Amino acid sequence: MIDYLIVGGGLAGSILADFLSKKASVQIIDQHQGKYSSKVAAGIFNPVTGRRMAKSWMVDTIGPFALNYYRSIEEQANVQLVDLKNIKRLFHNAQQRDEWLQRVEFQNLEGIIKAEIAPNADHAHFRMEHGGVETEFSWRLNTTTFLETLHAQFNGKDIIRPWTLDIEDLGIKDESLKIKDIEAKNIIFAEGYQMVNNPYWRHLPMAPNKGELLIIEAEGIQETELMQKRIFLLPLGKNRFKVGATYDREDLELKNTLEKKEWLLERLDALLKVPYKVVDQEAGIRPATRDRRPFIGQHPAHCNLFIFNGFGSKGVSQIPWCAQHFTQHLLEGKGLLQELDVRRVC
Repeated sequence: MIDYLIVGGGLAGSILADFLSKKASVQIIDQHQGKYSSKVAAGIFNPVTGRRMAKSWMVDTIGPFALNYYRSIEEQANVQLVDLKNIKRLFHNAQQRDEWLQRVEFQNLEGIIKAEIAPNADHAHFRMEHGGVETEFSWRLNTTTFLETLHAQFNGKDIIRPWTLDIEDLGIKDESLKIKDIEAKNIIFAEGYQMVNNPYWRHLPMAPNKGELLIIEAEGIQETELMQKRIFLLPLGKNRFKVGATYDREDLELKNTLEKKEWLLERLDALLKVPYKVVDQEAGIRPATRDRRPFIGQHPAHCNLFIFNGFGSKGVSQIPWCAQHFTQHLLEGKGLLQELDVRRVC
């Protein structure tokens, strides 16, 4: 009998399994068989959020923790996973520039804002006539390579199994539960947005939303930093860039749409001056929550059912620290932060 069965092999389930497996027996049911919204994500860590560039929630704690965690995986596997990238945020009109300069609380962003970008109507590659601002301490995780690296380690330890869970197969007893040939003491659901179909958790106030991105090729651009002007332009190397992202709470089908492609291209044309070619389009669904905090903890009626979900667009930065926090709760009895505890909405 294993200690913890984790349903979901995306970022949340995989990172949690990495922490738990150091002190307990763990098995992942990988119901997506390698196809995750986590792999579509740009993987960007930005220390500030919103139009006023306020610090993200707990950023001074979770940001360094996440970076150190991914660096440790890099060292173990001898593979590059993280690129340090400043973000150049360009204003799209004079009104936005004026509002930003008046409203941003600069005293709270000391050490994050690197420099103001002066207006430059003659820039060769980008439309920068209203200038902008450059921020530091941001980075990008290659989510695809990270998951492939972690799963390769899991495969060597027989931690991950590629098959789909039918919730009706779950037999729950007071002391254990069983799915097919797997018997476990506890089960943790880390299913991403598909939690809305789980009868044990679909009552929770989820707010999933779909994002679409483009992959483009554009030669001659020397910029290595992440550019942001209503959309982001993320350098991937070899003249390729990721462009995104859209936000849609109504259409939750995992397929690309012409409407969102045209929306992205319109904004890309407002940023780029150079020719480019679209080589791919991707779609993913963010498992967001209504109060923008994850759901972590125990089911109100079943003591051996747990959840680790709802990280939305902040998964890359929040999941490592939250995985450690949840592991300490499960194995050492430490209390959960009230902001994270699923009991706040049960």
